[in-house]
Amino acid sequence: MPIPQPGSVSDYLDTLIQLTEVYPDIWLLVKGKKSNRAIPLLGQLVSQGPQGAQPDFWAKVNRFFDLLPEVVIPADRQGIEDFLDAYVHGINGPTVSRTHALLSWTSYSGVVCRILSLKGPSADLKQLIVHSRIIPIYEEYLLEGGKSKFRVTGALATTICANGLLKLSPEKNIALLDSTDPSLKVDGLNVIFMTLWDNLEEIVFSRVKYVENSSEIPPEVFSVGARWLELLAEFNKLIPDDSSDAKILAESYRKVIKVCLENLEKHKGTFMKH
Repeated sequence: MPIPQPGSVSDYLDTLIQLTEVYPDIWLLVKGKKSNRAIPLLGQLVSQGPQGAQPDFWAKVNRFFDLLPEVVIPADRQGIEDFLDAYVHGINGPTVSRTHALLSWTSYSGVVCRILSLKGPSADLKQLIVHSRIIPIYEEYLLEGGKSKFRVTGALATTICANGLLKLSPEKNIALLDSTDPSLKVDGLNVIFMTLWDNLEEIVFSRVKYVENSSEIPPEVFSVGARWLELLAEFNKLIPDDSSDAKILAESYRKVIKVCLENLEKHKGTFMKH
């Protein structure tokens, strides 16, 4: 059964999950040229989308990927990017219903989080993955870009992006909680998450600061600021008040208000003329 047919893909994943839960080391028994084929074959499956299955197809793929032994997951750039590209291709398939958007993109974030938590990929490669496979999602959301493969649209766009942040947050990351390496929280995903957050803030502030020498403030500046605040508010609903994530949020709110007030002060004369 190399490629499931419509209607059977969900059962196929259930079987793989059950098998891997009971015999996780079975993936280590494959030797020779086929020993590194698990992820490419999973990528081939995911690239075809749910094939008529229910939205929980994406949660099942995520679950199966989390169960796979680390040694079968590629640690090289090409292998990781090929798999993530296949994932995005499956999400954006022409026959995939919009009702899948929330679970599919949340599943994607979970898969990226697992990859970033692995010891195999280098720190530089992990940063590259964040910049090329995560940040574009938020850039498209904040700037309401064109027809990028990373574009998240619809009424649930803010929720999808907030769930992605939650998946990537070191404090909430399940992969971290299961990790036996205590240094990972400090030196691994924590640094990666802050890099992501700094980049998102820079996207927003670069647009806001752009109007410093302008005679008027373009409408899109207000749109970017509003979408950023919507994302912060949605993320705030998902985290405890006393968490480190809440502290990051509070600082972001202060930065947004500070930059906006500075620009209002610089444009005070312009507003008075109008």
